Amino acid sequence: MLSDAEIRSGLTGLAERELARRSTSGAMIYFLVILLLTWTTSYAADHPIVLGLFAVLTLCAGAARTLSARRLLTLPTAEIPARKPFFIFSIYLTFAVWGAFSGITILLYPGQWTSMYVLLSTAALASGGSSSLAPDKMLAYRCLVILVAPTAICALVETDVRHLAVGIGTVFYLGFLLAQVREHSRAFWSTSISAERERLQGSVERLRAEAERASLAAAVEQSAEQIVITDAAGEIQYCNPAFLSVTGYSREEVIGGNPRILKSGKQDDEFHRDLWTIIAGGQVWSGRFTNRKKDGTLYEAEGTISPISDSSGKITGYVAAFALLIVNAPARPQSPRGANEADLKEVYAYSLSMEKITKIVNITTALKDWTSNDPQVSQNMDNENSIQAGTFSDRAKAMEAKFPQAAEVIRKNGMPVREYMVAFTVVIAASMLVSAKKSGQIKDYSKAAGFVSEANLTFVEQHWDAVQKLTMDVPLPEAK
Repeated sequence: MLSDAEIRSGLTGLAERELARRSTSGAMIYFLVILLLTWTTSYAADHPIVLGLFAVLTLCAGAARTLSARRLLTLPTAEIPARKPFFIFSIYLTFAVWGAFSGITILLYPGQWTSMYVLLSTAALASGGSSSLAPDKMLAYRCLVILVAPTAICALVETDVRHLAVGIGTVFYLGFLLAQVREHSRAFWSTSISAERERLQGSVERLRAEAERASLAAAVEQSAEQIVITDAAGEIQYCNPAFLSVTGYSREEVIGGNPRILKSGKQDDEFHRDLWTIIAGGQVWSGRFTNRKKDGTLYEAEGTISPISDSSGKITGYVAAFALLIVNAPARPQSPRGANEADLKEVYAYSLSMEKITKIVNITTALKDWTSNDPQVSQNMDNENSIQAGTFSDRAKAMEAKFPQAAEVIRKNGMPVREYMVAFTVVIAASMLVSAKKSGQIKDYSKAAGFVSEANLTFVEQHWDAVQKLTMDVPLPEAK
């Protein structure tokens, strides 16, 4: 911790600025007192030259002090030392002129009201000076001596008892003022040093907090774990590079989206309901996920999802941190849930073409656009078992009955609902296998193809860039 002396040494220009600030309001008071003296006494008539001379001197000294003080207040700290001498000289001049005027008046008007008026004015001005000059204790000492000493000396020069008493009293008063200066100066610097120490400590704390935040941000950014932060509604606000590297998505594709983009279908609805019950209740969920990357391959990750709460305890978001367990788990499609042998044969015999893939892309995009306007519809379709499982005929009938608008979107884009379900299944299953082969998880399709024909696999592989345009997370049956 810095000592008071160290802090004070760093307050360059503080005393000069405070002196200048205080001088702007009191520098002309000496000239005003002389004007009152002219109006209330016979000084002007008795000694016009003396009064006129000191009026001019106090006016010039006061003006010089005021102008130099205002100039000093506008200067950068580095330029203050160069301008300080003239300002200090103007302060000395003000006190010296009035000290001389007070002493001469005591001699010119011994025992009269005029000298008493000046004596009282000198006492008041000296008292004000002990406070206004407190930022610079030694300057205050010297100025008070210059101001009061002539009065004491001139009073002591007179031989009568009254002036002797005035002289002795003035000396005692000067001692009192010097003690006051010490107290005023101590109070000024104590307050200033305390304020500066508090400011410095605040700066240190702020820098420490900023450093901690920077370290935390760097740790999160460089962490090997996948870290995702969402708001209370589940909208992704942040994801670290590890998440992007594993999933294959870009930051622009993820921010503002929903973690459903990773949905693989390996976790059922009850799993997700239990998870949300736990974290929405303010508790930490831990476990394992099987997620789907952007290219359709699966991976397993284990970690935690924790709620983020504000000072009132209200949940404002969630943070998920997951470690990768199995990189690029082979994405081998299983036969559609509930499909019968005839359906599987139909899938195997279905022949893909670029025209059909284009229609599937258009339909999928249209469906996503339609459901994006009503998230509840999308969720209902995801959870509707009658269109997620069963024969293609049963699923198509369920679609027509329960989601007629979705069925109409499919037909308007050039395919019957049932054919779209078959074609979509073929493309999804083929894409998963082609992706697995491209990533080196399988060497060929001979043992993995299952219900997908090798002709369709070859076609998808040849037109891989076009097929990749398909969005995997859609509100329609997935290949399991």
